[in-house]
Amino acid sequence: MTQTKVEAQFVKNNRMFRNLIINGDMAIWQRSTSTVTISDGSNEGYNSVDRWKMMFGSSAGGAVQWSRSTDVPTGEGFEYSLKVSPSTTTNATGNHEIAIQHFIEAQNIPDISYGTSSAKKLTFSFYFKTNKVGLYSVYFQHPGSGTAKRKFLTFTPAASDTWERIVLTVTGDTAVAFPVNVSTYGLGIYIYLDNPPNYDVDATEADWQTSVVVASENNVNFMDNTSNELYMTGCQLEVSDSVSDFEFLPHDVQLQRCYRYCQRHPSQDPTGGAYAVIASGHNSGTTAQLPIVHHYIPMRGDPSLTNSGNFRVHHANTNTATSAATTLDDNTSSPSISLLVVTVSSGLTVGQSALYEQNNDSDAHILLDADL
Repeated sequence: MTQTKVEAQFVKNNRMFRNLIINGDMAIWQRSTSTVTISDGSNEGYNSVDRWKMMFGSSAGGAVQWSRSTDVPTGEGFEYSLKVSPSTTTNATGNHEIAIQHFIEAQNIPDISYGTSSAKKLTFSFYFKTNKVGLYSVYFQHPGSGTAKRKFLTFTPAASDTWERIVLTVTGDTAVAFPVNVSTYGLGIYIYLDNPPNYDVDATEADWQTSVVVASENNVNFMDNTSNELYMTGCQLEVSDSVSDFEFLPHDVQLQRCYRYCQRHPSQDPTGGAYAVIASGHNSGTTAQLPIVHHYIPMRGDPSLTNSGNFRVHHANTNTATSAATTLDDNTSSPSISLLVVTVSSGLTVGQSALYEQNNDSDAHILLDADL
């Protein structure tokens, strides 16, 4: 038997986890897979697709809808994209800012030597499709040493309703470093959907500075027509001066990475039934149960809690529906566990163990949020 040695072709920048953006392929949607309408103070922030949020700064007007779309670049391996479309039009004035955002935790960013002459370049790439062709601004921000540093770049889609890969090179900040090995944000990325008049400039890019200049004054007004729509997927940020193929991660790995920032209990298992157990604990009174949720993995910090749907306490072969929203015991909860306070109208036996469950509601869930 003969053996042949095959030399593997060298592939530049092919290390694992080179993509600093989590869920850049829009694969994980723990908060909602339905269409969500977003405006200032309503569903603003994180609302559907994991690790991506929407900003209406300084009480900006208008509204957009976010939805999960199967319109993706052909042959690139993506299953979903984020679709964004205005549902209420507006024209930004003053300090108004309207942008899609993604924040990267500082300790997830490798040594990029900011604050030195060796500051490394980053390459931001993403697949983009829109029927509103024009100049779009992409803004980058890091916290600096106490005062944020900012820069922006721009791009213009080549054609309407056509998927294309946008590639932007981000020069390193040689003047100021930012804290690493911390769980706060290290780099923010904003894609502006209108120009903020008080924060724009007549240019196609601006280098790192402390002045609040975030976009070009020639930025397209994506918010001017409810027929406008854009799609994004395959978002990647890598420490390199050139772009590489999008880094696909196994679904379980991507989901675990998202769990650091957001956890849905029970998980989105379509076969889970309508009475899935969320947590177990004991009855602290005739109207109160204290169940403990063990997090899938430790979270970035102590989470906040929201709950949606119908729940019950199952105890001694008896089921009692909850009578108020479940809350979080902040004094006991931690990045690893959450102690819930569940309220029913009556009927619990003090000291008895019990289960906190869905109550004939397959979509009922609690959401633990420790996002940036």
